[in-house]
Parts: sequence; structure tokens; C-alpha cells
Amino acid sequence: MDTLIIEHLACLEVNRIILQEPYHLVSEVKFNDKSPSFDGEIIVYNSNELKKENIVGSVRVQIKGTTRFKKIKANGKISHSIEKSDLEVYKKMGEGVLYLVVSINKKSKRMQTFYNALTPLDIERLLGIIERKNTDSITIDFKFLQDGYLENICRLQMKNVKKQPNHFIEQSKNREFKKYKIEYSILQNESKDFNLFDNVGYIYGIEDDIEFPLEAMVPAAINLKGEEQVIIDGEKLNIKYNITDSRNETTLSIEDTLKFEFSKDKKTGKLKLGKLISINSFLTSLKVLKYMLDNEKLPLTIYKINASINKRDKFQDIVEEIQRYEELLSICERVGLSGDYKFNENENLDILFNAIFDVFKEKKYETINSETDIEQEVVVRLKLSEYITLLLFKDNKDNVFYNIFDEDIFDKLAAFIPKNSGEFNPNTDDFYNVSIFNPYTIQDLLTLDNFNYEIYRKSFDPERHDRSLDVNNQIALDLISIYDEKEDIKYLELAENLLNGLIENNSDNSIAKLNLLQVKKRYSQQLEPCEEDFLYDLLENGDNLQMNFVANVILGLKKPAERLLNRMEVNEKSEVLKWPIYNLFLKI
Repeated sequence: MDTLIIEHLACLEVNRIILQEPYHLVSEVKFNDKSPSFDGEIIVYNSNELKKENIVGSVRVQIKGTTRFKKIKANGKISHSIEKSDLEVYKKMGEGVLYLVVSINKKSKRMQTFYNALTPLDIERLLGIIERKNTDSITIDFKFLQDGYLENICRLQMKNVKKQPNHFIEQSKNREFKKYKIEYSILQNESKDFNLFDNVGYIYGIEDDIEFPLEAMVPAAINLKGEEQVIIDGEKLNIKYNITDSRNETTLSIEDTLKFEFSKDKKTGKLKLGKLISINSFLTSLKVLKYMLDNEKLPLTIYKINASINKRDKFQDIVEEIQRYEELLSICERVGLSGDYKFNENENLDILFNAIFDVFKEKKYETINSETDIEQEVVVRLKLSEYITLLLFKDNKDNVFYNIFDEDIFDKLAAFIPKNSGEFNPNTDDFYNVSIFNPYTIQDLLTLDNFNYEIYRKSFDPERHDRSLDVNNQIALDLISIYDEKEDIKYLELAENLLNGLIENNSDNSIAKLNLLQVKKRYSQQLEPCEEDFLYDLLENGDNLQMNFVANVILGLKKPAERLLNRMEVNEKSEVLKWPIYNLFLKI
């Protein structure tokens, strides 16, 4: 069939569709139109009285007739190619285009029309794809155009083109907005079969109630993360889920452990129970799995699906497995490993869990490799594996280990040291209260997997730890070092508290004063005149190179501090380089 005949037939069919009740559309589609990239336009009226004052607007039209077979896909659409040069013209004009493809049957001459209403953002998106792929054309989908719906399509196209002027698109590029919105242009008759992955969404940035057009997009996948409370076997469970939905597949992950892959085409799925990350997440996954075995559906309301598990024999011991992990959880919580503790991915969990049962349930303490006799120890630093170390208290009443950082256990414990040397009788001799963690540095405690800072801090409360002890100075320095490393203010606050206690008990403690002033420097606070006098007096009257170095650093005098550092003996200098004051020196 001659191309001219094909074009005339296509235009006749488009004009037939335009000329429909209620006769609000008027065709300006011309035969043998020679204008570049457009075949005319459709004038839209708000009444069937075709007067100038009733004109609403117009829609640019491009018509392509074809006798080539167009396979209609499962979504009811066909594919057709558009030239890059045409898209570039559409972009320059900035008015979008209603692109119509008329498929003509060679034998029956039966015609079907398909459409794609391309807005300025659509055109920008298609040109971007062409540029990335370095091609001269792009194949896109076209929807079937039913009789009676063209007016709605035209009105929607005019609305979108008005919202997407070229100069706004250019202004919006590489611009950040606090608020965004995605808008889909869907006809009422299309809403029932709407598919997120078959339709273009328009993204707008919003500022002062003005919408700036940003881009058109068709998502490859949508991800939804959340948490839902469900009741399984009378127990409330908070289930963390991650749903990834794409055109052909939905993936559901429960607690990053139980994974389902559902094929939308085949109506089948895969199930995988992954490696244990935490006991709570694994237990929740097992309980969800049991619910599915019992009810043949998922317990979530966010994603409802009926699904039966074919290979049920793989999970025939699931009840016993749940009971075993609940017992394991109880033991781990007793020694300070919470249900949410994430085990190292390189940990051999079978060996670890068997060891936990042997040691903490069966009390097979002889299986523990330790330099000390655990049977005789009350507080034990126990290395369970290459990745887990705990500080535990053993209660002689039941010969059971407990987490020393547990509030109830901590409240039962106290420590003290004698005020005088020699033999000590706690019933008659004077003593100092000390933190039960006094034998350990904060650096060592932070390596523990059951460490709890709040319990550690409480151990230095005045009724538990004497504020006059000289050791408080070193504890404070260790805390300052940790603050420099982690930049967590709580360590600096505890250091400040301990140093204030020392000064309250001995106002002439120059070392404590220096260290308190370096705390103040970390707070970025201005030195008081009396504090500056103290530092200058120290420099004028003192001959201790290390203390003078500290004073110069606090005063912000780098050159004198540097000269003092160079005058020190090797061992003195080596010592200073490990002090937290050296961190301040480097920042001057």
C-alpha cells in the first residue's frame, strides 16, 4: 500500500475519533501536511457551540500510519519508534505532542489507534535515554485509544504542558527542594489497571506553593521499609520488613533473615531462611515461618498474599527449633548479650551456641580456657570467642554467671580499698569506696560486648566511689582520650565530674586543675582571668617541662609548647605523646 494512502487512511481515522459527541473537539489535522514533526492540532472547546470565546486550548498532534503488524502486549500496549530529530523539535517548541499511531490491517483495512501524550518532561526524559544509549531513535509504548476518551486525553495533556514550561524545567535543574511530589496522569477508565511500572510519573519540587517541573520517571522498582506489630500464637511481635516491588517480581524480606521472592507471571515463589544475624530477628523469622505453615498466608497486613509452602518436611522440627532459640535467648540475656545483639558474620554460630549452652546452662566451667581459676573468681573477663568478650559476675549462691552491667546485679555489688597499708579488717578498719570497675580502664571496658555506659557512670556516684582518690585523675584522662576519639560528650562530662571532686577535696591539686582546664578547652569555653593567672604562675615558677607543656597548650601557645617538647628526655616526650593534651597541641 502506498505511503500516501496509508497517511490518508490514518488521518481519516484520527478525524473520525476527533468527531465524537459531545463535539468539543475540532480537527486541524491536514492531509499531506509538510510541517516538520507535527501533523496539525486539535482545538478543544468547553461547549459544542464552537465560538472563539469557548476555546479552552489546543493540542499538537503527530500521526503515524503503519501497515506493519503491531503485537499487542499483555498490558494492552504496542511499541513504536520515535526519531531523535522529531523529539528535538518537540523540545524546542515546548508544547508537547499527542503522538498517534494508527495500525492498519492490509487485508481488512480495519484500523486501531494508539496514543502517547508526551509532555515536555517526557520528551526531556526520552532524549536523555537516547543520549545515554547514543542512538538516533527510541522505542516506546503506546496505549489503545478508545472512542469517546480523546477529549479527556487532550484536557489532561493541556494541563500537564501548562505545568511544564521549558524555562521552568531549565531553572529547576540541579536545584534542591525541601518538598517534592510525584504526579501521575491517569484517565478514569485506566485507574483500575494502573501499574506503577507501566506509567510515567512527573516529579515536581515545591517552593512557596509553586510547583517546579523536575523530571519524568518510570521506576524500575519501589522499595518499602517498615515495621508492623502482629500477634502470632498470642504473642505480640514487631516485624521489620523490606518490600521491593518491580514489574515482574516482588521480594519480601523479614528481619533481613527470611526472604520471599514472588514471581508475578508464574504465580510461584522462592523461600530462603538466611543465616542468623541476631537471636530476636531469627526467632521472629521462625515464628513467621510457622505461621505460614499453619495458616498458608503471611501475617502482615502491609502485604497480603496467600502462600503455601510445598516442602513442609524441611521445617517439621520448627517448634523445637523455636524453643531452643528462646532458651538460648534467655541465657544470652542473662550474661549481657541482648536479643538484638548482631553476631559477627564470621562467627561459627554452631560452636558458639554449643559453648554458651555448655558453660552457662550446664555449668561446664572446666571447658573454659582461662589463665585464672574461674571456679574461684567472682568477677571474670570471659572471652567466649574471637569476637565476643564479656565481663561477668558469678553468684556463689547458685554458682551461675550474670551480666555485671545488669541493673539488679550492679545494685548488689560494692568495692572498697583500705585507707591504711597492712592487714585489713573490713569490719573495723577504714576504707575507701571505689567503683567496681576500678581495676579496668575505660578503653578495656569498651571492648566488652556487654558494656553499659550508664552502669559504668553510676559506679562513680559519690556513695559508690570516693571523690578524693588520686586514681580519679588517671580515670579522667582516659575518659578525655575516649572523648577525643569518639567525640561523645558523656565521656567528657564524667571526666569533669571526677576532676571537680579531686579539686573539692584538695584545692592545691595543680595536676587536677590543669586537666580540668583542658576539659574546658574542649568545651570551647573562654578561660577566666584567674585561670589564666594560674597557668602563667605555673610557667613562671615551675620547672616541670611536662606541666609547663600542658599549660602552654591550654593557653594556645604552640611555639613555646613545641620548644618544651623538644627539650624533654626521650622517655618524658614519649609519655606526653600518649596524653590527651597532645591532641589539643596538634589542633593549635
